[in-house]
Amino acid sequence: MVKKYLWMLAVPVYILIACNKDMATTGNPPPVTPPVKSPISDKQVSSAIQGNVVDEQNKPLAGVQVKCGDVTATTDAAGSFFFGKVNANQMAAVVTAQKNGYFNGSRTFHIAAADKLQFVQMQLLPKKAAGTFVASTGGTVNTSNAQFTFAAQQVLGPDNKPYSGKVSLLYAPINPERADFADIMPGDLRGITNSNTIVGLQSFGMMALELQSEGGEKLHLDTSKQVSFKMTIPTSLQNTAPPTIPLWYFEEVSGVWRQEGSATKTGDSYSGIVKHFSFWNLDMPFPLVNFTATLVDAHNTPLSNAAVKLKRANGSATYGYTNENGTVSGDIPKNETLTLEVMSKCNMVVDTRNIGPFNDHTDIGILRVTVPNNEYLYFSGAVASCNNMPVQNGLVSISLGGTTYRSNIANGQYSISILRCVTTQVTAIINAVDQDANKMSTNTKLVTTGNYITNLSACDVILADFVNSLLNGQTANYTATDSISLYNLGSGYLLSAARKTNRDFIDFQVNDMTVGTHATSIALTNNGKYYSGNGTYTLTQSGTLGGYLAGTFTSSVKPDSTQNNGPFPFTGSFRIRITQ
Repeated sequence: MVKKYLWMLAVPVYILIACNKDMATTGNPPPVTPPVKSPISDKQVSSAIQGNVVDEQNKPLAGVQVKCGDVTATTDAAGSFFFGKVNANQMAAVVTAQKNGYFNGSRTFHIAAADKLQFVQMQLLPKKAAGTFVASTGGTVNTSNAQFTFAAQQVLGPDNKPYSGKVSLLYAPINPERADFADIMPGDLRGITNSNTIVGLQSFGMMALELQSEGGEKLHLDTSKQVSFKMTIPTSLQNTAPPTIPLWYFEEVSGVWRQEGSATKTGDSYSGIVKHFSFWNLDMPFPLVNFTATLVDAHNTPLSNAAVKLKRANGSATYGYTNENGTVSGDIPKNETLTLEVMSKCNMVVDTRNIGPFNDHTDIGILRVTVPNNEYLYFSGAVASCNNMPVQNGLVSISLGGTTYRSNIANGQYSISILRCVTTQVTAIINAVDQDANKMSTNTKLVTTGNYITNLSACDVILADFVNSLLNGQTANYTATDSISLYNLGSGYLLSAARKTNRDFIDFQVNDMTVGTHATSIALTNNGKYYSGNGTYTLTQSGTLGGYLAGTFTSSVKPDSTQNNGPFPFTGSFRIRITQ
């Protein structure tokens, strides 16, 4: 259990930016943190984020650790994850994804509006050995589209000492010509130049690299020596590739690219040198301007979680996803006419139009998008209270295939549009909440695509959340006046209760949602002292969206101190409503 104060959580949101065409790598992070202040504002905002992680075949990838700030989640069988509240940089929120056997995934984005739910998608590439060489003598490794030459005694081990054995070069090419390039590329293809200016990047080659010992240990480079490389330029870019191009490495913590060195064109390839293996990119910079638009369907309902692509005349593009209000925002090329395309979940264009050029920050307002009935789901209807009056203040949430969509109730009515390109039948979980009456309802419905009029009634009393605990005979009870939350980890939930008046908290993972007793680890702070230990929780009630988790827990915990005291018995009970 990670030691943290979960009542202070807050989340990111996804938006536009990426230019179609790139070169990259991943391995030992380079020295970062330049002496000058970043040109990207460090303003923090809160929001919510959900998303999917897929493999190289675009299939859901389970068991991926997804991180935003100091908060983590794990993808479920559908490759889905959810963060309820996380603090993030408004101009460059960063979500990373890690799984053994894969190169890290990363997504950087603007937050269009605080406290709104947004969507991201990442594709992870497998680490495959492209070739080997002996570290003591150096050597050359030829990959499918690149060549790397290593000097003698250039590789260092985990202990930072020279490594002399056989080294495997783990490699994954990232072709910027691919239709799914936006999901694969790290960050969002904004770069910081040597003059500390933020620019957009058009890539002419990208790849992922890492060094590994025969025993599977991660190795890195001696930065006093150089690795020379030669990379073939993607076919469609060879005629427009400039004779000299800047090199950029990816700074994972900040989520942006930084300029370092250059490469020279010879024939159909670029040649250059690097001193460390992180993600590298061969890109031409261009000036940026901030852009915002809001997408609605023919019913004037926001199109949430919709992929948006803005194509340049040279074929490169920027990308993003709309938030729950249908808003997409980010940095796009300045003073250029662009083609805006709205993409289906199957990466097909469902709407297109020209926009721009823009020479300053621009909000173009509402764009009405016509989506074929077989490409999306449309839910609408009335929401009534128990006395059959229209609900005036409330929220409807729909969970579909691991992704949540939601709509505010206006004058007793709601509507939600969901892009969906397959017609297989799936169960939608629909939860309606009357916030004034503190009542709700939960319904399920089998759906495919098309229009569904579903009237709802919010009549079930929303029971108060609580966590009651007993530590070595001393009670600590948490109620609605405190912070009690369930954070969706994809494969389960993190139960967290925290005081608003001090730093006392309780948290433990609920990895198995079935009624019964299951193992867990528990962490807490009581009167300023931190405790942790292993134990069990017993679920007596388990539900879906809008339902409740209820049960008891018991464990034996020890204080985090040098004193040889404990362990102490720690028991309790809980009931928390599932809202995500």
